[in-house]
Amino acid sequence: MQVTVQELQPFIQAIDSCADLEGDFFGFTKPLIKNRKLLVDAFTEQEEIRKALCEQHAEKDADGQPMFHEERGPQGEQAYVFKDRGAFNRDYVTFSNEELDIPIVMIKEEFVSNIGIKPGQYTALMMMIEEATEKDS
Repeated sequence: MQVTVQELQPFIQAIDSCADLEGDFFGFTKPLIKNRKLLVDAFTEQEEIRKALCEQHAEKDADGQPMFHEERGPQGEQAYVFKDRGAFNRDYVTFSNEELDIPIVMIKEEFVSNIGIKPGQYTALMMMIEEATEKDS
């Protein structure tokens, strides 16, 4: 399945929103666990690439280390000081729209139909749900 870099974290959060659902282990829970691992691994790899992109565009101190703004964000994160914010933004948009081929394990619709899934959870997982075909019915 094609997933853009910017879709990784929301997709992981969608899976996490279904943690309280109890369905068939092999038909529902196991695919969710596998998909979450695939997505987290891809996110971790892409986060390293994002960091390298930031460091490439960051101003450097006398020791050649990236510079950060003194003020921290609301969650304590540091923000890089960029040499050319416009150049960074262009490269970042290209990076975040890059499509990754992730071998998502599909969940058959029959395993989702009677587990009490809420509309928001169904919407969040739509990319993973394989609809039944006439042949399956």
